[in-house]
Amino acid sequence: MLSEQRRLEISSLVRRRGAVGVAELVQLFKVTPATVRKDLTALHKAGMLVRTRGGALAPNYGHGRDLPVSVRQTMLSTEKLRIAEKARAYVKPGDTIYLDGSSTVGFLARLLDEIEELTVVTNSLLVMQQVALFPKARLLGVAGTLHRDSLSFLGGDVEDALRSYHVDKAFISTKGVSIGSGLTDAQPEWARIHRIVLQSADHIMLLADQSKFGTVSLVTVAPLSKVNVVVTDAEPQDPYRSFLEEHGVELAVAEAKKESGLSESQQTDALNARASVR
Repeated sequence: MLSEQRRLEISSLVRRRGAVGVAELVQLFKVTPATVRKDLTALHKAGMLVRTRGGALAPNYGHGRDLPVSVRQTMLSTEKLRIAEKARAYVKPGDTIYLDGSSTVGFLARLLDEIEELTVVTNSLLVMQQVALFPKARLLGVAGTLHRDSLSFLGGDVEDALRSYHVDKAFISTKGVSIGSGLTDAQPEWARIHRIVLQSADHIMLLADQSKFGTVSLVTVAPLSKVNVVVTDAEPQDPYRSFLEEHGVELAVAEAKKESGLSESQQTDALNARASVR
């Protein structure tokens, strides 16, 4: 395939999906990572996408109407699964935790069934359906008006209910993460939910793949310094690394794992299989 045709197909895929990773494009087009990065750089310069460290975003990603969670679950899934496995280590027996309706936190929810005496507070319908299958977990589902894109309950009733809960740890993922604008969301309703949770949790755990860093979305949630732990899929570059260290924010990096020589796509399948049986 000629580079021009491949780049047109990459651009079309990013517009449809909202985001795509380098590893996925390598598998799809059977080219080297260096070739994919060159393609993404060229498309970025042409204004057809936004280049990120781990892949690319659509130019309008993070603004206006959010993508359905069913679509977001397929975006950067390898990275999100690694982040979820890393974040699971922070959940201890007897914890009371909040899980939001993001796709990354949704991956984490699938990994929690073996944790003893766990209480989960959530307004995510998908998380409720998952945790309801765990015999050892106590589920406190908060319902209101269903937001169909995120399959989460939002609105005043949900906000009032969440104000009445206190949790040990809140696991959240916002649309954007930046030093100047802090944590940002695409939807005002989600921004309000996250602000409430930040006030009611002892520890804030931010799950963010590398595409989130440097992205500024529509609505401000809170300064980045309000977070206690950032769990991500690759070591962030300065100034983020220095900022987190200066503000006492713990950084947990989920490094890519090689499993018996498996390819990236096979590693993703292996992670999915482990999640599905837990």
